[in-house]
Amino acid sequence: MADENEGGGAEVERYGAEVIGVHWLFIIFVFPLLITGLLMWRDWFTHEFHIYGINYLFPSFEGQEEVHMFTGLAVLALGAAHLMTHWGQREKPILPKNVGVDVAASVQAIFYIFHLSPKPERGAGEKYKRNQRMTYIATVYVLSLCGLTAVPLLLGWVN
Repeated sequence: MADENEGGGAEVERYGAEVIGVHWLFIIFVFPLLITGLLMWRDWFTHEFHIYGINYLFPSFEGQEEVHMFTGLAVLALGAAHLMTHWGQREKPILPKNVGVDVAASVQAIFYIFHLSPKPERGAGEKYKRNQRMTYIATVYVLSLCGLTAVPLLLGWVN
């Protein structure tokens, strides 16, 4: 078995019982949120387009809107508590060490990608790749939530 600190990186630490418990609470609350959200989306789709049949396989239940609302609030509270724990840490492993340098490097890399800059900044590619995955995940999450909730409500598709 290889040494964990062989590559010069930080040693891998295991999560404590509290962190594992919070992760399980998040999973426990996310599944009912997703299921009730899919059921409400299915009910809207059935009502709007008059396509029936799937509601016999996966029937709705009384009070699914309330379950969706309360599990959503629980996920929101767990997310806020998670952010607050990181906010109070001395070391912030989620955030880049120097936000200004990383943002400037990301902007420079984006300019280079779209041919608005003749050459990339030295080291910009690595800094850009480091933050790229987190940015894409956050963007997809926010856009999907907007598309699935705000747009139908604003257009009057949901009664």
